[in-house]
Amino acid sequence: MKLLIAHEIFPPEFSGGGEKLLLEIIRRLRRQHQIIVITSGNPEIKEFDGIRTVRVPIHRILFNIFGIPLLLVYGKRFDVLIGNTYHSAIPTAIASFLLKKPSICIVHGAYGKKWLEMKGMLSFFAILLEKIIFRLPFSYFLFFSDFAQKSALKLGVNKARTIVISPGIEINKFKKRKKKKFVFFVGRLERQKGIDIVMEVAKRLPHIKFILVGKRNPHEKLEKFPLNVEWKGFVSERTLIKLYEEALIFFLPSRAETLGYSILEAMAAGCAIVSTVPLPYFGYKIKENDKIETIARVIERMLIEKEKTEQLGALNRSIAKKYQWSSFIYDFNKLLYSLIK
Repeated sequence: MKLLIAHEIFPPEFSGGGEKLLLEIIRRLRRQHQIIVITSGNPEIKEFDGIRTVRVPIHRILFNIFGIPLLLVYGKRFDVLIGNTYHSAIPTAIASFLLKKPSICIVHGAYGKKWLEMKGMLSFFAILLEKIIFRLPFSYFLFFSDFAQKSALKLGVNKARTIVISPGIEINKFKKRKKKKFVFFVGRLERQKGIDIVMEVAKRLPHIKFILVGKRNPHEKLEKFPLNVEWKGFVSERTLIKLYEEALIFFLPSRAETLGYSILEAMAAGCAIVSTVPLPYFGYKIKENDKIETIARVIERMLIEKEKTEQLGALNRSIAKKYQWSSFIYDFNKLLYSLIK
């Protein structure tokens, strides 16, 4: 089958976990399907990791407009068009409608009023964009979790055109390693991911080391890191895996997620989890009314009770084994073939 996939940004450029997860999906789909990715960026880059790409030299937000002609030209030769939230969804929906092609929207965000806590004045644009996207005539909207689907239903998506397929995790990438007493965070350094909460907790635990991996958001001010916080920026996959394997606690106090793939990676590496994300894990689920002091006390206790916390991490690794890529690809292919009958 021929699949035309559109995303506003694609490796070697990364913004966050969405690009990483999409890349993992495409790597597996291409074993059975012919795939081209339409994206923004340097037109000289014709492929990445053996995946053919067509790139238009524009800002990612402008993909909402300039992605349309590209998708119309290339879409004629493809069986299914696949868009992604946010800025490739509208052009994919328009192209698939005009070409009378089946289409799927992979949902990386469904946050509604939670945007008000994250983006300031831009929140109103984000809320409006979501409402538009979830009313577009896609054949299906694909969600990675039940809680993401539930959020989208509140925003007006038609439940009959939704499907939930949980992605897999390569459990064998993560080896058992001696755990060290530090707290680990992976994600964009911005309010959505709760970086301000991480900083406040770290201030209250000056004797505990915090390691952060991820890009800073140039549009958000970030205070000076406390002395016990080490920011490593964007690291190689090998370094990232090693940090996961060594970390005793993974900390992700996000304000909004549609999955939290970094949590699955941390679970696979045997970390105990402290997070707001409603995935099944052992550790501590942060409640909406929890104070910074409460979260700090929980983390401090977990580090003191290292042996018990390691046991929680081992249980998380067992849960992570249930997230199989083979199951994801089977269900995704089942969806694809149902669209072209």
